[in-house]
Amino acid sequence: MAGLAILRPEQAGFVSLIFQIATLASALQWCHHGIRTRQIKQFLTLTASGETGLLWEDWLPANRPPSLLGSRWMISTKGVFLGLAMAMLGVDLILATAASFCGRLAAVLWLATAGFLLTNPKE
Repeated sequence: MAGLAILRPEQAGFVSLIFQIATLASALQWCHHGIRTRQIKQFLTLTASGETGLLWEDWLPANRPPSLLGSRWMISTKGVFLGLAMAMLGVDLILATAASFCGRLAAVLWLATAGFLLTNPKE
């Protein structure tokens, strides 16, 4: 997307907006599925080895990530989402001759993405 913005600098705001929409959609999907996938794997591994007699409904509440942000891999994934999106905003800022509506909307979507990633209630 950065390459496309460089090739079409007059459309950098629009390209950044499209990138932010894709980032927000991906982040929401990751928030919904990311932690559960790891927990399901952990639970199935324990069940297969015979280490637990608990049901999923009993095991899950006792094995949630201990902090608001979750584990290190969850923090690093959030950093990748937010860092790449911020870099795209930077490309837009460098290439744009004036602050465009699309560029401003892209910044609002970055804030929404950060809000969802940093306050994910499913963790």
